[in-house]
Amino acid sequence: MTSYVEHANVTVSNLDKAIEFLTTAIPEFAIRKRFHLDGREWAHVGTSESYIAVVEEAPTEKPTGERRANMDRLGFNHVGFVVPDAATTRSRLRKAGFQGGYNDGELIEAPTRTSVYYLDADGNEFEFMQYLTTDIDARNLYDI
Repeated sequence: MTSYVEHANVTVSNLDKAIEFLTTAIPEFAIRKRFHLDGREWAHVGTSESYIAVVEEAPTEKPTGERRANMDRLGFNHVGFVVPDAATTRSRLRKAGFQGGYNDGELIEAPTRTSVYYLDADGNEFEFMQYLTTDIDARNLYDI
C-alpha cells in the first residue's frame, strides 16, 4: 500500500460557507457525513478516499481581534488539491465571490503544472494544482 493524505481538519466560523467553498472548488466533493460532536457541528467533505474535516468553532473560541494571515501564525498554512483544470477552478471560485490567496488568485504557470490559491470565508488558504504531465519525476521538479 502507498501512503497518502486521507484528510485535513480545519476549524471554521461558518460550516455552511466552508462546505460551499469546498464543493464549489471541487464539484466531485460531497458531504460524506454531517454531525454534532462535543457541542459543535462537523462535516466531512470530500470523496470516499479523502476529505476535509471541517468543524465550526465553539462560541467561546470566537477571536476578539483581527485574524492574521495564514503564514503569520503557527499551524495550518494551506491544503493543496490536484484538480483537472486550475483555470476552471479559479473561475468557479471567483464567480462564487471567494477571494484569491497567494498571488491574488492569479494562475501560476510552471512547465509541469499550473496552480492557483484561494481563501475560504475564514481566510484559510487552499492551493488548486493542475499537473500538465503524467511523468511523476517531472511533477516533482521544483524550480523555486
